[in-house]
Amino acid sequence: MVPKLRSGRLDCGRFKVLRICLTLSNIAVTQDPCCVDLDLGSKSIFDLREDSSRGIVATERRKPSKSMRRDEVEIAMKVVDNVDAMLGYWDRDLRCRFANAAYSVWFGRTRDELVGLTMEEVLGPLFAMNHHHALAALAGEIQIFERDITLPDGSVRNSLASYFPDIRDGVVLGFSVQVTDVSRMKTLELELKEAKRQAEVLATHDFLTGLPNRVLLSESIRHALSEVRRKGGSFGVVAIDFDGFKSINDTYGHQGGDKFLQEMAARMKSAIRGGDAVSRLGGDEFVLLVNGGKKEGGCNADRLPSL
Repeated sequence: MVPKLRSGRLDCGRFKVLRICLTLSNIAVTQDPCCVDLDLGSKSIFDLREDSSRGIVATERRKPSKSMRRDEVEIAMKVVDNVDAMLGYWDRDLRCRFANAAYSVWFGRTRDELVGLTMEEVLGPLFAMNHHHALAALAGEIQIFERDITLPDGSVRNSLASYFPDIRDGVVLGFSVQVTDVSRMKTLELELKEAKRQAEVLATHDFLTGLPNRVLLSESIRHALSEVRRKGGSFGVVAIDFDGFKSINDTYGHQGGDKFLQEMAARMKSAIRGGDAVSRLGGDEFVLLVNGGKKEGGCNADRLPSL
């Protein structure tokens, strides 16, 4: 219940803890557990609480001194400057009003040098790409976007920028900026994509020759059948193996046999047309998939012995 001042007394109602800021000189606790005598005087802050034996107890809170407030600001600035991200504030004229120490790493300018500069003066060529985000923030819209930033030493960082509008009483006064270095995350993202690509290649290609394996061959045959049913035409499947391959392994060992298979795979791959495909099933067994059957200039079974 909100306290009410009546006849020089504070009517507190029933409460457990109440905090008020009034102009007081002293407080006298009365027998009435819901009232406190007030004498107007200096401005103070009091905590009021209900005590089972003493009624209402009022305790004056210590006001923070200027030195305490100054220490708190210094501590806050140390925290902000140690954040590994750019933190700043830009007003409606797109002038810098605050920048933490990270800006000196990214743009080579101290806080004192940055404050008062326009965003265009700070960002340079990047300003054209960021300008519409700044205008959207000044229109009250939160902006989150990625950008590559070249540092003074020539290195490039991938960044994630966030613009948060400063809205007071429905008016946008400016916006705060947070820019985080996501280069490591981008590198991991590229590494994951490459790992996924390699895994897909290993799942669908022969590890020795690099040719499609039976998994990808099955998909290619299904696709060829679908095209023939839809458009007509034909395709051919040619099974290939090498006579005397066992003797190559026996004479030159498995390493020599592997080199032979790799060489033959490369020759067959270079001889086929773009729409055809050669696959390795295993050992010395290969399959040639020829779309459209025999055509002049295409690779067919008659040419294979010359490979």
